[in-house]
Amino acid sequence: MTVMEVKLTAPSNFKRIKQLDSLYVPRIQRLSPLDQVIIDLSKITFIKPLGVIGILTLIERLTQLENGMPNIELICPENKEVIDYLVKIDFINALETLCDWDIPDDIEVIGKKLKPVIPITRFSDANDIEIIANQMQEIFHTELMGLSTLLQPCHVVYSELAINAVEHANSNGGFVLAQQFEYHDGSRLEISVGDCGIGIHKSLKQNKIMKGKFKSDREAIMSTLSGGLSRINDPHRGYGLYWVKEELGDSPNRSLTLRSGNGYVIIYTGNRPYSAKCKSFPGTIAHVVIPCG
Repeated sequence: MTVMEVKLTAPSNFKRIKQLDSLYVPRIQRLSPLDQVIIDLSKITFIKPLGVIGILTLIERLTQLENGMPNIELICPENKEVIDYLVKIDFINALETLCDWDIPDDIEVIGKKLKPVIPITRFSDANDIEIIANQMQEIFHTELMGLSTLLQPCHVVYSELAINAVEHANSNGGFVLAQQFEYHDGSRLEISVGDCGIGIHKSLKQNKIMKGKFKSDREAIMSTLSGGLSRINDPHRGYGLYWVKEELGDSPNRSLTLRSGNGYVIIYTGNRPYSAKCKSFPGTIAHVVIPCG
C-alpha cells in the first residue's frame, strides 16, 4: 500500500477566503491512518478569524474520515506575536480534542493589541448556541469593548450561521471566533463561523425538488441568500442566510463571505455580489465584517 504525505503551507498574511486553497487536501476521502498530513503554519505573520476557523474545520474533517484519521502534524508559527494571539483565542485548547500540537514550552503572552471578543468556541446543538449568544450579550454591553450598538446584528449573524451548521450541515456542530480589529479608517468586528459538514449544495440536494437545480456550488450559495431554499421541503424554512444578508443592511463597509464546496460568494453592502470558483474545502465557512463606528 502506498503511503501518502500531504504538506499544506498557510500563507504569511492569512486574511482572504480564497487563501483557504492553501489548505486543500487532494483525494481527502482516500486518506488512511498510514498517511500523513502536515499543516505548516510557520510563515504566518498575521491571521484573521476565517483562517483560524478554516484550519480547525479541516482538522476536524480529517479526524472523521471513514478510513480512519491520518497522522496530523502542525508546524508552529515562527512569529511570536502570532503564537501569542493563537494562545489568547484558545486555539491550543480547541486543538486538544482534535490532534496533538508541539508548541514551545516557553510561550509568554506578550501582545496587548489583539484580544478576542469571543475566543474560539465550539457549539454542537441549540443549547450551545444560546449559551454563546448570551455570553455575546454580556461582552457587548461592557464599556471596555464599546460594542453594545452591534449586539443586534451580531446576534442575528452568529445565531443564524450556527443554527445552519447544526440543522443542515450533517455535522457535529462547528466553531465560532469573533475579533475586533483597529484599522486606519476605524474599528471593525469580524466574525467567522465554520463547520466540516456536507456543504450548502449537498444539503440542498437532500430535498428532492432541489436535485439538478444548481450547476455549481457558488450558484447554490447565491440562491440560498435569496431565501426560501432548504433541504427541508417547508415554505417557512430556508431563510437563515437570507436574514444574515439582510442584517448587513445598507450600512457602509459591511460584508458577508460564504465559502462552501468549490465556490465562494462575497457580498459588500451596496454592491453586487462577487462569486468565484475555488478548490474544494470541507463544510462551510462564513465570515462577516461589521464596522464598530
